Amino acid sequence: MSHGMDTAPIRVIRFYQDHMSISSNSGKTTDITYQELTGWKETTHLYIINCTNNRSVLVSKEGFVSGNFGIVKSNFPS
Repeated sequence: MSHGMDTAPIRVIRFYQDHMSISSNSGKTTDITYQELTGWKETTHLYIINCTNNRSVLVSKEGFVSGNFGIVKSNFPS
């Protein structure tokens, strides 16, 4: 459960051509451009996308509604 809420937090990550947008059920949205990425790692169940300012975005491998991580990472800077 999240602090001050009676429900589990829900997070939606949308990938666009030049940025990703992370929205939560609290109404907060964070946009991260791909230029802010410093790398990514893969675990058994997650992709961990590392960004500037010691931020990381956890993406479930099972969470893609459309497309896949291969398509997403093709937009990342080399």
